[in-house]
Amino acid sequence: MKKYIIPLCIPILVIILYFSYTLHTSKKDIIEIGNDYIINLGYEVVSSSSQPSSHILRQKDICHLPWMGIWGVQRIKPDKYFDKKLLIYSYIVKKHPLDSYGDKNQTNLWLIVNNNRIIGGYSFPNNTEPLYGGVFSLTGKTIKQVKGYNYQIWREKWFEKYK
Repeated sequence: MKKYIIPLCIPILVIILYFSYTLHTSKKDIIEIGNDYIINLGYEVVSSSSQPSSHILRQKDICHLPWMGIWGVQRIKPDKYFDKKLLIYSYIVKKHPLDSYGDKNQTNLWLIVNNNRIIGGYSFPNNTEPLYGGVFSLTGKTIKQVKGYNYQIWREKWFEKYK
């Protein structure tokens, strides 16, 4: 019996080590890719979180905050990401158009990742005291600037499609 257990344990151990290495390197790669992506947008990365938040996007989510606002400032439609796992990586950046809106002269920026691909993101001024309002696109644009409609018209169209 013992002579059968050891040969079975070795392949299982190899598989576990392989997947733990793969998961570690892919997360590291995404952080590096995110840093490069942000730098290519013209921003300076001040800090980043190595632990992304995870969310399974459901159609019902996008008619409620915060997801409605987040998807409102994306250039892509959320439809193909329904029931998919999204990872949200957070950063603090400088040299962003929203820097002057907060007292820290920095901007919070989040990248949305699906299957190790950056699919979008959003931003908000970094401030000591809480600021209120919706998020902005990665480049600091409002829903109106991204979608071409004021918020009320955009919201009506959004609910017609997704509610």
